[in-house]
Amino acid sequence: MKNVGTVEVLTERGVRAFPHEEETVLVPSVSRVRMATAAALAACTLTGNVLEADAAGAVGDIDTTVTPAVGDLILVKNQVAGLQNGVYEFLSVGGTTETWKLRRAVGWDVSARVKAGRIVAVSEGTANGNSAFLLTTNDPITLNSTVLVFGSALAVALGAASVTNAMLAPNSVDSDQYVDGSIDGVHIADGAVTAGKLANGAGLAALIATGLGASVNVDNAAGAPVSALAADAVNDRAVLVVVVVTEALTTTAEFAVATVGGLAIRAVPALTALGAVLVGAATVPASVADSEIVVTPTAGATGAVAVTVLALPTA
Repeated sequence: MKNVGTVEVLTERGVRAFPHEEETVLVPSVSRVRMATAAALAACTLTGNVLEADAAGAVGDIDTTVTPAVGDLILVKNQVAGLQNGVYEFLSVGGTTETWKLRRAVGWDVSARVKAGRIVAVSEGTANGNSAFLLTTNDPITLNSTVLVFGSALAVALGAASVTNAMLAPNSVDSDQYVDGSIDGVHIADGAVTAGKLANGAGLAALIATGLGASVNVDNAAGAPVSALAADAVNDRAVLVVVVVTEALTTTAEFAVATVGGLAIRAVPALTALGAVLVGAATVPASVADSEIVVTPTAGATGAVAVTVLALPTA
C-alpha cells in the first residue's frame, strides 16, 4: 500500500496523526467519544467554549444508559440552539449544589479545525452507541456562532432516496462486481430493490428493525466469531457491510466479516488506524446453515470495530 499523507484523529489521549494509505478509506479528522446526546440537554448557557447548566443538578445519564464522568468526551448534537452543538469534555457532571459543565474538546475548540465532513464515532449508548455521525454544516464555520448539524454518517452516505425501485437489478452487487470495498454507479443497475423489500420504504432503523440489517461492536478480546446477522434460508441477499475502526489495530490484530459458510465480505487488516471506514459487499446465497454473517477477530490482540450490515433480498 502506498502512503499518500496523514489523517488527524482526536482520541481520548489527544490529537494523533496516522498514515493515510490509498487502499484504506480514511475519513479526515475522525473523533472518538464515549457518548452522544439523544435529546437536548437541560437549560444551559454557552460562554466562550464552555457549556454550563443554568441551575445546579446532576447531568444524569446520557442516551438512557451512559453515566458520564469527568474527562469523558461527548458529542452534543441535539441542542435547540444549534451553535451549542459540538464535541465536548466533561469538566463537571453536576450535583446537588453544583452545575454540570462541559468544555469544547481539543481539536473541536478552534474554528479553523472544525470543518464540514468531520466524523465522530460513538462507543456507548442505547440510540447512538457503535455509530458514527457526520458534520454536515457547510464551511466556513465559526464556533459559537454557526449552527452545527450532525447526521448519521451511514444515512448521509446512502442519501434519503438513494435506493429506489429503478436503481438496483437482481444480483447486481456481488463479489465479482466490486473492487476491494468499493461500490459505485457502474456496479448498480436498474430494477431490483422494490418498496416491498425496504420495510415500508423507510431508512436504516427500519431495515434493522425488520431483520434486514444489524449493527454490532466487536473487539479482539472476544476471540470467537460474533454473529452480526442471522441466516436466511429462503432469500439470496445483496449484502453491504460498513466497518468503522473504533480502536486502532495492532500488528497482530485483524477482523474478517464473512458468512459461516466461508464467503468473505470484508477484511480489516492489521495496523488499520482508528477512524478508518471500510466497505464491502457480496451476494450471499440462501442457506439455513451457511448464510449467517459473522465478525471474526484475532484472539488476544488489540483493536475494535463497529460493523453495520444491510442485507436486501434479491428476489
